[in-house]
Amino acid sequence: MKSRVYKITELATNKVRIIEATSVAHAMKHVAETTHKCEVAGGVEAVKLIADGVKFESAVKVPSV
Repeated sequence: MKSRVYKITELATNKVRIIEATSVAHAMKHVAETTHKCEVAGGVEAVKLIADGVKFESAVKVPSV
């Protein structure tokens, strides 16, 4: 696969990183893996987190009719 060089800027701090990757998603995944952890939340755990004030967000884009 062909790679490109991407500039990734952290919005909160304006810190810039230069990442070689095969796509934007690949570059963002590389950066996120060094700062975040992602795991499936069980139903009960999700309900408790929302009840504790954690905002529910959806990355699913639903087309408008």
